[in-house]
Amino acid sequence: MPGGLLGLFQTSLESAAKLLPHAETSSLMTEMANRVEAFSLFENAETLLGPGSSSATLGELFSRASGQGTYRAPWITEGAAHLYSKNRWTAAGEPSAVLSRPEALANVPANLLTVAHVGLGASLAERVLAGIGSTGLEGAISRFRRLCLSNAHPGYDHMCVELLGFVTALLTPGLTNAAAALSAHLFSDAEDYFWHGTGRAAYFSISEGVPIPGAHERTIRRIDATRPHDRARANATAGWAWALTLVNIRHPAVVRRALDTARRVARHPDAVTEGAESGLRIWTEISPNDGLAAPHGFARVDSRFTRDRFRLP
Repeated sequence: MPGGLLGLFQTSLESAAKLLPHAETSSLMTEMANRVEAFSLFENAETLLGPGSSSATLGELFSRASGQGTYRAPWITEGAAHLYSKNRWTAAGEPSAVLSRPEALANVPANLLTVAHVGLGASLAERVLAGIGSTGLEGAISRFRRLCLSNAHPGYDHMCVELLGFVTALLTPGLTNAAAALSAHLFSDAEDYFWHGTGRAAYFSISEGVPIPGAHERTIRRIDATRPHDRARANATAGWAWALTLVNIRHPAVVRRALDTARRVARHPDAVTEGAESGLRIWTEISPNDGLAAPHGFARVDSRFTRDRFRLP
């Protein structure tokens, strides 16, 4: 992932702490600190997982991550999966069957398969986009499709495509609309997942990362202004709320304040709510016993989400 973002986030946090009144920015500062922590845990997983992590199995890496604390463990687990996928590519060239082989998932709990595919998808997307100069965008998306199909566990292709949206929006934002259109040919509903990933990226964007009043409103308005159609807007809005909720899961008041702001300005306020609910469900799936999701108080509803994809009526 683009490690330079972490330094920019930290600089923004330090500058805001010196320049902005505490009363105005208390919630935003807490949120910014959470964002820096989550990104840092993912980015520095190899160091945090200890000696030998570069040659460890995925099950071993996840076992090490599980001992890192209730909030830290899921982010380090994502980083561990990214590290594992990246190392497979480095060691043997373009990978095959990274997560589709039963032996690769030995000692990996079923509830962490989603997290494993976050790491895989991010790793594949980074590699494919890095080679876009020689393949062109259409060739890169075609290559990504082939890699997804040959490496993902059956039924988890959508997670890889979502991370393609995330990485594209962060690394090559000017190609986002074109890549989304091409992703529609990957499989049914792939474009919805791609746009959800771009919403997650919007939460980690530099403009969102500056803790000043109005940041959330500007991000949501930008999502609505730059996405090409309503399904893209709804899914990107949901992706933003999904990321915000997970990053700030320890601080329900921070989440509530940000979601209230987003619902007031978004073209699809219901996507804000359901994005947050989807995030809480994912957290409960990957970390069922930590109790962090319960204080957020969302009602269980008949959701229009199917594994993070928002479906317009």
